[in-house]
Amino acid sequence: MSNHKRQLWRRCRRSRVIVVIIVLTILVIPPLWKIGRMKQAIDNYDVLGLRSELNSPGVFGRFLFSLGFVQDAKLWLALNLNNQDIIAQLSKYNDDKHLFWLFLYDLQQGNNVEAENIMTRIVNPTQKNLAQSLWELAKGNFEGTQILLSERTRDWSAIPRQEQVLRHLALAQAALNRNDFVTAHGELTMARNLQPFNPAVQSTEFNLALQEEQWSRAFEAGKLIQNQTWRAETTLFETEMALLALRMNHQEGFAKSLYALKRLPHGEAVVNYLKGIQALGQGRTQEGHNFLKIALQGDLDGSVKADALQALEQATKRQEVDPLLKSLTRESQ
Repeated sequence: MSNHKRQLWRRCRRSRVIVVIIVLTILVIPPLWKIGRMKQAIDNYDVLGLRSELNSPGVFGRFLFSLGFVQDAKLWLALNLNNQDIIAQLSKYNDDKHLFWLFLYDLQQGNNVEAENIMTRIVNPTQKNLAQSLWELAKGNFEGTQILLSERTRDWSAIPRQEQVLRHLALAQAALNRNDFVTAHGELTMARNLQPFNPAVQSTEFNLALQEEQWSRAFEAGKLIQNQTWRAETTLFETEMALLALRMNHQEGFAKSLYALKRLPHGEAVVNYLKGIQALGQGRTQEGHNFLKIALQGDLDGSVKADALQALEQATKRQEVDPLLKSLTRESQ
């Protein structure tokens, strides 16, 4: 073969290699970037960002959705959005990661028996220990939670980041129960350093501020939680935010919580309770009395019902005292 033909052959071969590299770059780099953005969204607890990435797979949809990581991203999103079909999806798996996710879902839904059954199937001793501690915490056994999570023989750094966060938050809750605010703040700080945008971190910050009676800090933490538009609204949280708004004289925040409560089961009774408290605070005793009576005819739970009864009793006494005060005032003139 002549030198000219050899050089031509080399140039052709080099051109083919370049073409192959370009094609591979076009095919591989975009999906890798997309997977990287999904991972970043999960690490930053950017639920809306992850949903956007999953809803716009582009031309690589079939390839992307065949990957295990993307399948897990979809499950993680469904878990955080409390999708009802998450149980059926997670039940297909038997590995520790997915069993732990199923355990968390049952625990969050208050299905303690189902959660305990799932917990027994977890093999990894550290993850099983964490699951048991969270289960004890849900039952109100704060001392048991602290004992389980303080074992120094466990390599807590080996479990996934989100599970490390749950450990620190559980320890913070256990410390809060014994009014150990120093330990609670320390555990919360470690959790925040790992995942600052984790909603459980923000919820713990909210609860800690409430227990310390730092009302302004609690209200600001609560507004961050409300900004998570994807979260499931709860009656307890919105009631707490409404009461904080009244204390802060924040009418917009109060109206926002009332609007949220009206969309929740039995929320109308809580709205009447809150309007009653607002009226009493503004000196409108009769109006407050009426709202509280209507609220108590509805479905109020626990501490809210107890507070409504107490407020109604105080309003009734005030109604009895006011005419007497006016009469005594006239007699003294």
